[in-house]
Amino acid sequence: MRVFRATKLIMLCFVTLTLTGCLSSSRIELNRAKELLSQKKASEAVALYEKIIERESQKSTIGKESPELIEAALEAAQIQQYELKNFKRALSHLQLIIQQSRSSNQRRTAQQRVAMLYLNDLQDFDRAIAELSKLLTLPMSSAEEIDWRHQLARAYYYKGDYTQALIEIEQQLRLEGLGREDRYKTRLLEANILVAAKDHERASKVMTQMIQDEPERAEQDQIHLMLAVSYEERRDFLQAIAVLESIQDRDPRKAFIEEKIRSLRERQSQQPGARGFRK
Repeated sequence: MRVFRATKLIMLCFVTLTLTGCLSSSRIELNRAKELLSQKKASEAVALYEKIIERESQKSTIGKESPELIEAALEAAQIQQYELKNFKRALSHLQLIIQQSRSSNQRRTAQQRVAMLYLNDLQDFDRAIAELSKLLTLPMSSAEEIDWRHQLARAYYYKGDYTQALIEIEQQLRLEGLGREDRYKTRLLEANILVAAKDHERASKVMTQMIQDEPERAEQDQIHLMLAVSYEERRDFLQAIAVLESIQDRDPRKAFIEEKIRSLRERQSQQPGARGFRK
């Protein structure tokens, strides 16, 4: 009986060693990195992932993908971007995926993340425009085109190229499948672009339409205040007052609204030919 147990133990040890020996050093380290991450040791985990990336990059040959390299790059990019906020390191890992992965979905997702990193985190709007433009050359769904064109319009807006931003807005508004939420978001961005460009006449028309189409959402997003400012910039004080009076009784900042209306009435009374503005 003891001989049988000893033999069984030896066989179990042999199987364990054999299975362990089948795992590559990179695969063992990938498992260890996952353990470190589960223990909230992000810096140690990413250091191990990047060690794997360096080793596998040296081993990889043209046209042959290393699964360990791609997995390590994906995990390292995730940690660098969201845990450590090291956006440039995250970019380098994502670029590696774009270059090395044989999966079109992985390359596409990595390309999208690169574009959004440049836009939202690094605020390098020229690079964001270039990367979003690459995305728009790929086969895409209607939802993806709507989103990517919206992000491209944002990039031009933040860059200060209001003309091109509005061109992208116009293209987005013509897209099939543009739902109610996307249309509202696009109109809101359009209004902001027009205000920034000091085209208050067009901005007023866009915001007026937004209030008509989505009254509750527009009030929540303070579109009435934006519209009043646009009218004020055009020196159309009566229209600005009318807009503010329409929300005066239900706006939580009632005292602010009342003071603004008083100020606008005063400015209106000082206009050439005005006889004063009576309450």
